[in-house]
Amino acid sequence: MSRLVCLPIRVYDSNALNFETNGNAMIVPISGTVRQEQNGRFDAQMEIEVDPDGKSDYFVNGAILKLPLPYRGVIRPQLFRLYLTEPRMDETGILRKKGEANHIFYDLNHTFLDDVRPTNLNGQDAINYLFQNRTGATGAGFTGTSDISSPRTAYYENMSIVQALLGADNAFITRWGGKLFRDNFRFSLNSTIEGGKNTGVIRYGYNMASIRMTIDDSECITYLIAEDNYGHSTSIVNPDVPNALFPHHRYKHILFHYETDSEAQFLADAQAYYEAYKEPNVNIRIKHAELEGLEEYADFQGLSDFEVGDKIIIYHKDLGISYENIEIIAKEYDLAAMTTTETELGSFRNALYREQRIIEVPD
Repeated sequence: MSRLVCLPIRVYDSNALNFETNGNAMIVPISGTVRQEQNGRFDAQMEIEVDPDGKSDYFVNGAILKLPLPYRGVIRPQLFRLYLTEPRMDETGILRKKGEANHIFYDLNHTFLDDVRPTNLNGQDAINYLFQNRTGATGAGFTGTSDISSPRTAYYENMSIVQALLGADNAFITRWGGKLFRDNFRFSLNSTIEGGKNTGVIRYGYNMASIRMTIDDSECITYLIAEDNYGHSTSIVNPDVPNALFPHHRYKHILFHYETDSEAQFLADAQAYYEAYKEPNVNIRIKHAELEGLEEYADFQGLSDFEVGDKIIIYHKDLGISYENIEIIAKEYDLAAMTTTETELGSFRNALYREQRIIEVPD
């Protein structure tokens, strides 16, 4: 495996439409990190030199950056918008600029949904409905797709499309489900991540420099009692309790609050809540090792080719770690070194499980 040569960041005006040109400036960062999370953040931090030829003058809030990010072993540039810049001078008098940027997808934070109610729609129709019923033209040029066929209903008032998809009390990812894939002005929310793979093995000593694992069962539930404000109720029970992990049941009583009566939605939400908390929360962070020259590595696909949403096998004999089909939920990438530095595995709990409309009833 050959190391990628450091590529420059291309800087464009805030209102640019053509990103096939070199833009206003091409800048090689001193340092930089990009972090992508499943159904979560996709952002970048970087530092550049303030140069006498004025290229750094274009590195300002609102500017669009074209970052040379890898995707399955090839460069697939992604657009980010600067929202914070910080000129600074170090003790030696060297002038630099620090910048923070969000993926261009988050331009959809500036859209507005006044009172938008996708009703009994599948995933694709719901996304179309959000865009068709937004206020104003903000968000033009974006396209979203979904393969989720189940019809659902949700109400979105006084929020952005990003909030409706990811962060609202009844967000798309909690009503319809789905894994978010972002590619510049295009995104998808499919039942499984777009282009995802379920192959690959990670073994300590071959392609791990360090590993940290957390197993947390403090929020596990084995017996869920759920009700809603329309009088519907259900109980979901783990039939295998007692067992070695759970010598007795762990009860949770919750109350869902809805604006309209829908028993089907209530039952789906209760089941989703139980599924999220029925097993311990496993989180594994892997620091990547240098891979060049390792003969043993030839039998395994490079970690840099795994993407957020892929499912892999991870194995560490001495620590007793052996998981199949565990999902990559986050990656960090070094812009200056052009290498993936950290992979995080486990699961994020969707917005449903932090909703204001769920009331946890004290035991």
